[in-house]
Amino acid sequence: MGYQCLHCSRTFSTPFGLKRHISDRHQYIADEGESSQSNLLPYEEPGLWDEDFIMEDEEDEEVEEDEEYEEDEPITLEQTEPHEDARFSEISEDESKQGDITDEEFEDNLTYPLSIDAEDSSGITLDDAINDKMHPQNTEWPNDIYREFMEIVMEYQLSNSCGDRIIKLIDKSRRAPDENRLPKSTKEGRKFLDVNEFPYMKFKTVPITNFQDTIYNFYYQPIIHGIKVLLLQSDVNEEFIFKYRNKDTSFKTYGEQYESDWWNNTQKTISLDNHLLSIIIYSDSTTCDHLGKTSEHPIYISLGNIPNWMRNKPNSKVLVGYLPKLKAKDNTTKNSEFFRRLQRQVFQRCLRILLSPILNQNDMYFVVKNEIHAFTPKISVILADLAEAATFTATYLPSTSRRPCCFCLISNEDLNNMSLTNVIMRTPEKMREAINLNQANELSIHADFIFLEV
Repeated sequence: MGYQCLHCSRTFSTPFGLKRHISDRHQYIADEGESSQSNLLPYEEPGLWDEDFIMEDEEDEEVEEDEEYEEDEPITLEQTEPHEDARFSEISEDESKQGDITDEEFEDNLTYPLSIDAEDSSGITLDDAINDKMHPQNTEWPNDIYREFMEIVMEYQLSNSCGDRIIKLIDKSRRAPDENRLPKSTKEGRKFLDVNEFPYMKFKTVPITNFQDTIYNFYYQPIIHGIKVLLLQSDVNEEFIFKYRNKDTSFKTYGEQYESDWWNNTQKTISLDNHLLSIIIYSDSTTCDHLGKTSEHPIYISLGNIPNWMRNKPNSKVLVGYLPKLKAKDNTTKNSEFFRRLQRQVFQRCLRILLSPILNQNDMYFVVKNEIHAFTPKISVILADLAEAATFTATYLPSTSRRPCCFCLISNEDLNNMSLTNVIMRTPEKMREAINLNQANELSIHADFIFLEV
């Protein structure tokens, strides 16, 4: 049984494929027949993480078997001759030029312009490090009542006069004022915040886009501030490792990051006066009690300069942001290419804002073990599940990809092949070249990906 489109000659094997085709190709055609046809079609759930779902099954069905991409042939990134393949004949001229997308064109769908606060890069000069050493910042509150009061002031953005009235009211009802002393004024409490480091009290809000009358913001703190919070922890500071350590073993299956070949090779590429600062990023969707039992997408950072046993402790990681999660009001929009593209744009815009202060940076000064040291930051690891990794690397989801791995270009037919000897890795250079040659689809990567030098 086939399902034919009312607006063109294409035929699909499933009603969901027809519905998605109408949404992608004929979404602006106001036709009563279309709406009635769409309403009669049963909705089929696409499956794995449908918020960022990419499908190409129907397009693959229209391609002859002898014209499909041969997985067994070696991958070569060469300019291909134009042909009349059914798959490419349906692609518009704009889509065929995806490899030429610039940063400005890529972010056209985002409502707000890219805004990176210059203050996010502050606090890394030699003078700043000297000031941190001479005036070490505190991470402890005077008492729990003091902390809860300042949380209220910051959460509701209370004015000084409003805060002062609350203080007077609480002071009247307290029985032990010396034990649970509050600041004398809200201004004094704000000064206390300015001269101390509290990981969750100095977050910023940046608008990213306005989608379906909803403004989506990026809630974050500068990543440099997060690094300083980690270095202020006494345990982290004490166990901090500066240099590569060569663990002399004939056979090693597991070890510390600072014992790896990557560390040794990367350390040789930076200035002799600098130390390598290994930054680990962790991201995963979760339910947040602090934000009212809502499903959020937090991002944490840790450091590869500390041992694994230390890195597993709660105070060895810092929350640096919440990624906005776009929500569509209907399934047609949710499964459209525009919505999926907008999700990728929002994700990459937030990463650019968060990581810009450390990209291609040298001579970042921090106080470690009561001494000032110069560092060169490098992002060493991104911890994520398979769906999250696909979002970071802009690759197709495994269920819809012919090359499902985010690290290499292995075919889905060879995932269980343990005898492979030559595996081609996914490198920024190879992916950029594939996009420029309009071969992104063959390597299962989105062509609208913006590369960040990390």
